[in-house]
Amino acid sequence: MEWMRICCMTKIVYLAGNYFMKFSTSILALLSIIVVAGCKKNSTSDINLSSGLIAYYPFNGNANDASGNNLNGTIKGGVTFSNDVSGKANSAVTFDGATGCIVISDSLGKFQSNAVSVAFLANLVNITNRAAYVEKINFGDATGLIYGVGGSATDNGKFEFAVPSNTQNCGAYVSNSSYLTTSTNDIIPNKWYSVVAIFSDSLQQFFVNGSLNASSKRNFSSLNQCTTNKDLVIGGWWSGDIVSVNGSMDEVRIYNRALNQDEINELGKLIK
Repeated sequence: MEWMRICCMTKIVYLAGNYFMKFSTSILALLSIIVVAGCKKNSTSDINLSSGLIAYYPFNGNANDASGNNLNGTIKGGVTFSNDVSGKANSAVTFDGATGCIVISDSLGKFQSNAVSVAFLANLVNITNRAAYVEKINFGDATGLIYGVGGSATDNGKFEFAVPSNTQNCGAYVSNSSYLTTSTNDIIPNKWYSVVAIFSDSLQQFFVNGSLNASSKRNFSSLNQCTTNKDLVIGGWWSGDIVSVNGSMDEVRIYNRALNQDEINELGKLIK
């Protein structure tokens, strides 16, 4: 009878162990599904390049805004349409480095915001010229600068991001080194770069090709609100000093919020 008892106990232990293994396997499978689902959700929800988009210029043979906000640009001076980073014709804009720029009039103040992200692709021919890529300034008289992304003529074309203090009056811009965040790497001519400049909640940041390149903390948390400023200028500065880009630009985007790292990486893929 003893062998029957041992046999029975062995069977019970086997069945219990088998059940536990099946139960554990089921739990692990369920946890895997939850983790995978969670990862998929995060990977998509962190990228929304339509959220907060004020204006978008793909330069497909024109200077029209593709965001739906009708902030279309007016071409001035030496501007032509050229090959984009992938070689597609009439899909980027080239400025002559002398007279060319694009001016967007904003009578309704759609560009006014407390925070901003400025994103674009750039390919310079000459890095010894000053360059003004995107400027929120009155084109007619250079007043009311709210932010601007330019290029240094004395520092190997390094990108510069200027944000005047929100206590600055809205008169003519006066240069001040404390306004600037400057990229750390020299610019190489005839090479495409992905640039994202962000000001939000006191933090002023510069991303080049998807990576944080420079940052600074300011003592104010929101952009200056120069309501008399009615223009955005792409590829130039103002009518009395054009500072035209000597090279090409593409995929210009203006947001009223800070882009996150996933979104910055997504935009950086355009040059890879």
